[in-house]
Amino acid sequence: MKKQSSKGIPTGFFSGLWYVVGSSVKMAYGCPLYDTELELAVDHDTAIVTREMWEAERAKLSKPKASAREWVRNRGRKNPFDVCTLVDARLRSGEVVVGKFSENLKFVHTGGLLDVMAYRVNESVDSETPEVTAPNDGPLQWRDRITEIDREVEALEEERASLIQKLADEGFKLIKREAVELPDMSNWRNWREGDLIVCTKEYGSGFKKGNMYAISEIVRGELNAIKVVSDENGEKNGWQPGFFKWHSRPTK
Repeated sequence: MKKQSSKGIPTGFFSGLWYVVGSSVKMAYGCPLYDTELELAVDHDTAIVTREMWEAERAKLSKPKASAREWVRNRGRKNPFDVCTLVDARLRSGEVVVGKFSENLKFVHTGGLLDVMAYRVNESVDSETPEVTAPNDGPLQWRDRITEIDREVEALEEERASLIQKLADEGFKLIKREAVELPDMSNWRNWREGDLIVCTKEYGSGFKKGNMYAISEIVRGELNAIKVVSDENGEKNGWQPGFFKWHSRPTK
């Protein structure tokens, strides 16, 4: 359908929408292919048609009211869809076809097995509408998270005060202890008596790999050995530092 406006602007209606005719509209397999210069008419004034014509054509866009969740009975009437609309259909033969172009189905009944008895819009058409979700990162979310943190801090402070009171009730006092920065403990020369070490490899009989031991003495000089207290029978043995790794330094 084409019209010539009083302003000399040709307009046309195609597949449910009015366009300002400036470039060709091609068809491929019954579907419109538009070039990049095609201009969409945004209202009835731009399209240069009567309001009644514009509203009537726009109303067709909301039909049919079938969706991917409900079947609509077909009474043998003409195709209710726009060209290139994907639909699912139940045929007279009992077969259900999915995702077919509406113009390729037999909506007008002829008594054949391919007659469409019921139809619905294909699910992919319904899913084209993007789901609007609230942003999960922004000023409102930051504010809410700060509020949550404040509540958590308040709860922890209350728990701390309660535990300090329990210590006081038992005659104890909490002494504030500052963290002591330790030297590089990958160097055995920084180890000292009382440190806990873990056996990393075995040699003959003796301590087991993975077991933890306490250093009883460090022998420096040519031997470069350490004596540890075994967790079995409390025996003392001299081993090379390379058989152990440092674990921790118990507090006094």
